[in-house]
Amino acid sequence: MSMKWKHKGREFESIGYQLKDKKTMIIYGAGDYAEDILNVYEGSECKDSWKLWLVDRDEKKQQEGKRGYRVMSPEELWKKEKENYFVVICATPSGAAEIKKGLLEHEIKEEDIYDYSYFLYTYLPIYFMYVKNKLFFTSENIIPSTVCDLNCRSCLNFNPYIKKHIVDSLEEVKADIDAFFGQVDLIYRLQISGGEPFLYKELGHVLEYIYENYKDKVIRLETVTNGTIVPSDELCRILKKCKVTVFLDDYRKTLPNGEALYERVKNKLNQEEISVIYNYAEKWIRMYSKNSSHEEDSEEKLESFYERCGNPWSTLRKKKITGCNYAHYAAKAGILPDDEDNYFVLTGEVDKKALLEFRLRYNEKGYVEFCKKCAGWTSINPNLEDAAIQKAKE
Repeated sequence: MSMKWKHKGREFESIGYQLKDKKTMIIYGAGDYAEDILNVYEGSECKDSWKLWLVDRDEKKQQEGKRGYRVMSPEELWKKEKENYFVVICATPSGAAEIKKGLLEHEIKEEDIYDYSYFLYTYLPIYFMYVKNKLFFTSENIIPSTVCDLNCRSCLNFNPYIKKHIVDSLEEVKADIDAFFGQVDLIYRLQISGGEPFLYKELGHVLEYIYENYKDKVIRLETVTNGTIVPSDELCRILKKCKVTVFLDDYRKTLPNGEALYERVKNKLNQEEISVIYNYAEKWIRMYSKNSSHEEDSEEKLESFYERCGNPWSTLRKKKITGCNYAHYAAKAGILPDDEDNYFVLTGEVDKKALLEFRLRYNEKGYVEFCKKCAGWTSINPNLEDAAIQKAKE
């Protein structure tokens, strides 16, 4: 399927109302994958539209339940009267295939079965637009500063290529946030990243501004840290007050003195009772190198590459969102010129269905110029190396 616009503003008309008359959402799999679906369910109108059933084969989960919900066995599910329902499979790819096979064997229709990732990142935004007439984004990223204390060789922000760092003022970031929420009604994950966010002096003010003005539109407000900068007492106060979730990256294996630095940051966040998600990645993908190129690929091949890539992230800056955040970072690092097809302007008269389509990766060409230099997102990129390997600064 090409991501090139053919019917701008109408690309999802054929599937937009699939869940309109559904009354029950069945989450099959009560593990970590279910957390995201439950977060959106509890933080949105979904809980008013659908009853919730949780199913898992694990007897311990059946006994303990999950977040106050009862967890039933598959055998109980097969016996229940099911009408106007759909199933979201929350499991690893191998586990999901086995679960889907069992669902089909028990005469649950394939069109009523959704994969976790597709449901969360693609179909839920479509459902909100067509059934609720609201623009819902699963995620968006804001990078107010590219300044970082590390110089990672395979940095996905391409920091080693940056000649002059970008540091946006508080007023610029506020204007971006206002423009964003002038269009977007609800977002699951709004993340402030970098660079290293704990080095951005206005981080606390940005988080407070979002929380004080738009907390009803944000299900989870996030920031990230590379685990080398201990947050100040004042920043910790704001993180806690604004209910921010901190993704704490773990590079202890590769960074000099990484163990000691990581423990200091971890202990400070825990001591201040900040919500933390521990983010360990042994390997990173290498997206760009001067030797990898799709420059000679046909338009058709580039469209196919962009569609298969499936990068789920977008960045907000200058009152625009990107179709591919990495194309934006590459342009800011000087790897290639900016590509106007990679941006959607949030000001003026906006077709919200077209904006939704753009956020779900449609654009005029069906790809972005950075595709010609990129090895792709994790789904198709075979170029792996140890995370956070440092490059000597020139």
